[in-house]
Amino acid sequence: MNHEPHGADEQDLLLELARQSIIETLTHGRLPAVKGDYLPPGFADPRACFVTLTLAGALRGCMGNLEPDRPLYRAVMENARSAATLDPRFPPLRSEEVEALIIEISILSPPARAAARSREALCDQLRRERPGIILRVGSRAATYLPQVWRKLPEPADFLASLARKAGLAATAWQLPNAEILTYDVEAFTETPPPGDR
Repeated sequence: MNHEPHGADEQDLLLELARQSIIETLTHGRLPAVKGDYLPPGFADPRACFVTLTLAGALRGCMGNLEPDRPLYRAVMENARSAATLDPRFPPLRSEEVEALIIEISILSPPARAAARSREALCDQLRRERPGIILRVGSRAATYLPQVWRKLPEPADFLASLARKAGLAATAWQLPNAEILTYDVEAFTETPPPGDR
């Protein structure tokens, strides 16, 4: 299924759903009640997405789903809650941090297997396209969103770091049974308050 990019109003609505999910989780321990019938039609389509939280320019949480196994609006809400409370790299978000929090949503396209036939060709392809990447080796898997290329611009470094994120050796992406899938994202972010710009 091909999806058109979301308009500014739809992006704002998804960001607001993410923020309200975090506030309601921290305040009442549950997600807000939302009736899917009142949302734009595309919000009911199953989509994979990630919600990334930053505070003062630093990562504060990021969680998502790689399989389009729930409606987009539910995926955004649940991933916002998880990013705020379940990211193992960080303690749960505190209520006093919410106001300064910046939320980014990344909606994933369906992943496709990287077609390159050699390590060099793969690195060339990734250098040109800079997609999101899923690395799978056996039962282990990890992903980096395309935004990570800003920190890891060299494909070999990107893949080595991704392998370590999956709990594998840095060279595991070169194994014959390594599966490398790529995807694009539609990413949008809250506008920071004027004092934070």
